[in-house]
Amino acid sequence: MRMFSNSLYTLFLPLLLVISLPFTAIAQTGSADPTVEPSALMPQEATTTSAAAPTIPASRATSSQTSLPNTSTPTSPTPAAIPASTNPAPTVTSTSTNPPPAVIPTNLILLVALAALAILPFGYLVVQSLKNKKVKEEKKDDSSCFNLKKLLDEKLKELTDLRGKLESKAKGKAREALREGVKDTSAGDLLALLEKAEKEYGRLKKLFEECTLELKSKPQSVCILLENAKGEILLQLRDDKPSIQHPNQWVMLGGQMEAGETPEEAIKREMQEEIEVELDNFKLIRTYNWAENVEYVFHAVLDIDSKQTPLHEGQEIRYFPKNQVTFMQLAFHDNEIVCDYIGKGYEKKSTNSV
Repeated sequence: MRMFSNSLYTLFLPLLLVISLPFTAIAQTGSADPTVEPSALMPQEATTTSAAAPTIPASRATSSQTSLPNTSTPTSPTPAAIPASTNPAPTVTSTSTNPPPAVIPTNLILLVALAALAILPFGYLVVQSLKNKKVKEEKKDDSSCFNLKKLLDEKLKELTDLRGKLESKAKGKAREALREGVKDTSAGDLLALLEKAEKEYGRLKKLFEECTLELKSKPQSVCILLENAKGEILLQLRDDKPSIQHPNQWVMLGGQMEAGETPEEAIKREMQEEIEVELDNFKLIRTYNWAENVEYVFHAVLDIDSKQTPLHEGQEIRYFPKNQVTFMQLAFHDNEIVCDYIGKGYEKKSTNSV
């Protein structure tokens, strides 16, 4: 806005100067004409002048006296003739009672107009300056509050770090004092066992965190080991298509997890999509970290008519006795999973389970 105000000054002042030049010239022309008398510009006053009495010639006076008839009325003696004055007779001026109308000078009107033109933009600039000052004050208040909040957060972090360091040192001092106090006693032996267990816990925790990161970085899948009341296991015969993995082989129901799914959500979806069964009572029994993926294995008890159940994937589903399943060539790693479940080792087993 400051830049805008400066540019407005720069543009307006030359414009005002250009506009004022013609008006100034007009004002000078109207007031500086020496040929016009001031009395000519004012309205003329009504005057009546009584003229001096004309002097009658002597011959005319004589003739008029001789031609008058004689009357009986006595005449007054004729006064002596007053010599004629060389000065003209005074004039009597009669001024009218109505005053002349007031006339405003043209140059005064022009000056007032120029002053108005000059004041208006400056008034606008003053208003804008006050608004800018108010906005700057508000921004200043906001920025000061933001700076205070930032300083407050930094100080809180500093206090938290110092408190943590103090607590750690206090625990260390207390542990040293306790170790010295129970040295060569049964309590000292217990303290040594406690410290050893703490170290082992820290090691296992680190391994678990590393394992979790590794699991999340691999593709994830789910499968379910379904048993009926007889202890038979439900298997699915895959489609006989060369384009899929392990065509025409038996396998447990399951599939790949989708983005954002939990293992529980994934197995429920797979059961609904493949055989239209809503699973409620099921549990996770093991997680396998295979070389190519991570597989979550669930278990549930389910009695269904395999011939009447709708099937949307594969050629058929069928229950098999456990001892028969162990000798079947199942797809993927299902042989290992079944053998682990029934407690019978699988000689080709070469995986790590979690």
